[in-house]
Amino acid sequence: MVGLLSPPPSSSAILVSSADQVLSYDSFVSLLNHYRKSKALAEGRLVHSLAYEHRYDRSTFLSNCFIEMYGNCGDVADAKAVFARIRNPDMYSWHILLRAYGQNGHVDDAYTTFLQMPLLNNVSWNTMISTFAQNGHGRRALDVFHQMQLTDTHPNRITLVSVLDACAEVADLEVGLEAHALLDVSRNEMDAILGSALITMYGRCGAVADAEDVFNEIIDRDVVSWTAMIVAFSQNGYGKEALEHLDEMQHKGFRPDIAAFICAVDACAGLQLLKDGRAVHVSVIDVGYEKCPGVGNSLINMYGKCKSLVDARDTFNNASYKDVISWTAIIGACAENADGKEGLKLYDQMKVEGIIPNKVTLLCALDACTVATDIVSGREIHATIHDFGYQGDPMVGNAIINMYGKCGSLYDAKRVFNNLHRRDVVCYTSMIATLSQSGCIKEALDLLKLMEKEGIKPNDVTFVCTLNACSHTGQINAARQFFYSMNQEHGLAYRVDHYVCMIDLLGRAGHLDEAEKLIAHISSEQASVAWLCLLGACKLHGDTERAARAASFCHELDPNDVTSHVTLTNILSSLQKRDDPRKHSTSEMNLDHSCSQDFLLMEGDSTISSTTAAGSG
Repeated sequence: MVGLLSPPPSSSAILVSSADQVLSYDSFVSLLNHYRKSKALAEGRLVHSLAYEHRYDRSTFLSNCFIEMYGNCGDVADAKAVFARIRNPDMYSWHILLRAYGQNGHVDDAYTTFLQMPLLNNVSWNTMISTFAQNGHGRRALDVFHQMQLTDTHPNRITLVSVLDACAEVADLEVGLEAHALLDVSRNEMDAILGSALITMYGRCGAVADAEDVFNEIIDRDVVSWTAMIVAFSQNGYGKEALEHLDEMQHKGFRPDIAAFICAVDACAGLQLLKDGRAVHVSVIDVGYEKCPGVGNSLINMYGKCKSLVDARDTFNNASYKDVISWTAIIGACAENADGKEGLKLYDQMKVEGIIPNKVTLLCALDACTVATDIVSGREIHATIHDFGYQGDPMVGNAIINMYGKCGSLYDAKRVFNNLHRRDVVCYTSMIATLSQSGCIKEALDLLKLMEKEGIKPNDVTFVCTLNACSHTGQINAARQFFYSMNQEHGLAYRVDHYVCMIDLLGRAGHLDEAEKLIAHISSEQASVAWLCLLGACKLHGDTERAARAASFCHELDPNDVTSHVTLTNILSSLQKRDDPRKHSTSEMNLDHSCSQDFLLMEGDSTISSTTAAGSG
């Protein structure tokens, strides 16, 4: 008789053994345990057939082993069949069948089984809640949790970790806080697993401060808890803090995992920190993750956002495996850096290599068409979108409208817009901007009214796009209409972007008084870009007095920015070349003393300070 086998024999060895001798009960248990762990379904089935021959299959314990083995190997049908043949299933039989359904994504079958169970205990509730939570049914997991609270069964830590996972998925901060309160842990009891679940939940719900409080309570932090905190920072726009924690994590001797590096790279992308991004890239190479597609794709995207297309191409070219996400990232990087033609070449190359584009790929390719104003390629990609069935997607529709608008085909843009079954604020915004850019101001205003009639409220971005379009086409009266309707008719507050659009348009058109009056409505700490915009208009129209005033304000708001100094220098230098510089007095330039010392006039090889030039007459 064969005893406990370690390691188990091969399938053929089992067959030979069974021909000559009877396998022991313990041997079957050992074999099933091994094949369950190794997910060797064929061998597990062979053991099942031998157990049937030896009549061991009638044992509830061994049947439970078969259910576990089949569930772990992904064969839910056989797991269910074994359970059905058990005469008197015990609680463990029910639980492992429930788990078999859950780990293979059969959530409805799991719930049906859960409702049929003769008795529910902590394990039953926990398994059902985790089944929903782990399969993307967070709301259903929380519903089961609330049902559990109506019974005499009290949630334990295992329950609450699954509940926190569900709260993270659906961003339910209220239930998350309730779960945290039920934990009732002291500082000394906050372990890394529990802490990581709380950090993830708070991060997904946007409560970064709470996530950080939990992180600080964890005594024995591990890679998972560090990563959870880095992810929470990154997801909520705290890129600087994410990078600081990655650095601290490494200094404390922890090796970041792939998720931590991806978040750090994404943080660099969001903040456009090329130097930091390159440093993270070096760390990625040091730990051997450079060949990981997820990390590589994030690096390509980061370099694109940081305006380093050369680095993006190098990273793409050095990738050992290029999937559709890799191609999408590099096409998007090209579009991001105004190299639409190269992006379209890569799109064509991707298709030649047999990679099927996804929705995001097609969106990036459309952006490349927009940048390159390539309407021929745009129409081809539009046809592909139709073939793939994406044409009804508002995001895709918006990109197509934008592409046709930028390529000058108002007819096509209108056609796409009119054929959209679902229109959101983004689609309306693109169409309004396209109409404005094409000079169809009445239609754009009518579309604004239609938008509100259909219950879709324009947002501040709608007006930024519209004002930008008017600015680029020099349509002052239309811009005024849009600008004042934004506040008076739509009740939206002006942002700096809206003021700058108007100041730029009015300034270039020579309406400098009106442009300067608008700056008074901008808070002083945000007014620097507006004064720079006005300064540029002063250069265009030769208004030295206003230029000096604008430069003085720029200098006061940001003493380290030399842009205003250079611009004013160029204005005065230009005037000096065509006029007598002695005509421009100090009072005309209206510079404060600290600012005036810094402005220099260049003429040939001589350098003349503005005060000297003004005082020489």
